[in-house]
Amino acid sequence: IKDKTVSISGCPIHPEVLVNTLYAIKKDIRLELDKYLRPKEYFAYTIHNGCTRNEYFEYKVDNHKFGELEGCMFYDHGCQAPYTQGSCNKILWNEINSKTRAGLPCMGCTEPGFPRENLFSTKKNMGIPENLPVGVGKRVYLTLAGITKAFTIERLEKKLLND
Repeated sequence: IKDKTVSISGCPIHPEVLVNTLYAIKKDIRLELDKYLRPKEYFAYTIHNGCTRNEYFEYKVDNHKFGELEGCMFYDHGCQAPYTQGSCNKILWNEINSKTRAGLPCMGCTEPGFPRENLFSTKKNMGIPENLPVGVGKRVYLTLAGITKAFTIERLEKKLLND
């Protein structure tokens, strides 16, 4: 039965992913699957790809309150986007939004281990996130973190929209 199984994860599943997958099955279009039997077309990259907060992530500018447009939610709010495979920031809800664009962290709902404990906090060891983004070694992370913290980019410290 494994060769006839296709997994579509998400909480909830994006309607476009569901419809396109069912269409491919109905029309006998071969789906390339990942190791969790999910269509690679939607699960071959991380949710971090396409996130509008990537520049904040790279320069270690934290988000301090849910709902804000500015700052990265990885460091303090437990955002799982750097290690969650999915298309949330590429195929937007209603072609407009995603959790991270709305000011909420990715909860990792497309991954097999979802839900996890402490959804809105980042486990740290001596101030360093316990889990690093996919493909980033600890030594590389520490080097880049030190370099980027030394830079101050003024526009990243300001609000995007005035109240």
